[in-house]
Amino acid sequence: MEPQHIFISYELKRIVQSLGQAFQMELNSFGLTNAQVSVLLCLISQDGQSQKDIGNHLNIKAPSLTSLVDQLERKELIVRYVDSTDARAKRIFLTESGKKFLNQHFWPLANQLEDQLLAGFTPEEKAMLMTMLNRMRHNLHKYEHKCT
Repeated sequence: MEPQHIFISYELKRIVQSLGQAFQMELNSFGLTNAQVSVLLCLISQDGQSQKDIGNHLNIKAPSLTSLVDQLERKELIVRYVDSTDARAKRIFLTESGKKFLNQHFWPLANQLEDQLLAGFTPEEKAMLMTMLNRMRHNLHKYEHKCT
């Protein structure tokens, strides 16, 4: 493998780590973690998912996810109901407070951090970057399936 490829992967990892740290610094004032917000964001795309589906989507083991869900429920950002078709399963829904947090606090923060991340990029460069990142994700997705 060429050193340049390792360098690109390493730089991507460093950017993701720095972005995660920046998010966490801001989320601390709300008493939330990146992991907890990941659960909320998962529900934005499809509210009422099962706990198992959320765990699979986020690649979080059941005990860890249960802890996150417990914490979010105590903060009244989500609510958990027994599945109407399977009493063993739990369905997770965003509460109005959860939606309000995302709309009033998280999305503005995400936009602010993305603006900082992409400062100085032209619209064309942003579009090209998104195209390249999507291609990289697709390439890794193919690799993951090849390995399983």
